[in-house]
Amino acid sequence: MTALTFQAEPYLAIEHELAAIYPEHYEELAVNKQRKKLEPDYQHYRALVDAGRVHVTTARDAGVLVGYFIFFVQQNIHYKSIRTAYNDIFFLRKPYRKGWDGIRFVRFTLDYLEKIGAEEVYLGTKLHNDYGPIFEHFGFAPIERIYTKLLDGSKNEGTP
Repeated sequence: MTALTFQAEPYLAIEHELAAIYPEHYEELAVNKQRKKLEPDYQHYRALVDAGRVHVTTARDAGVLVGYFIFFVQQNIHYKSIRTAYNDIFFLRKPYRKGWDGIRFVRFTLDYLEKIGAEEVYLGTKLHNDYGPIFEHFGFAPIERIYTKLLDGSKNEGTP
């Protein structure tokens, strides 16, 4: 492993690289996999790119993609004077989660979001793989909990 580099990259330029590591991300973090397969809606992503809403920061090791944050940045629909960054997904391959790499990646991403005019950032984390303490280190506050229910009555995966 070499020192990671962090950068903002255009989604369309790296879509194929992202797609190559989505399965690893899905296997580790997705819930209810028995009911839903990994099938990103690339057409929808591209439409959001065309609208200027998709922003990606990446972590690379010797040029190889090893992590990403994907945000949708837009005027907040409830507070229209606020430009808000909503995290879609984030992932950093396991070998890079030791030491300060993850912290440095979050710091880079937050600096980038501020640079592009985001005033507020929403980041979620799975309860079964909780990154909340890392986010709190950066001053994030837990403000909401999201619930999911399978309407066929089966139990959710990832339920504590």
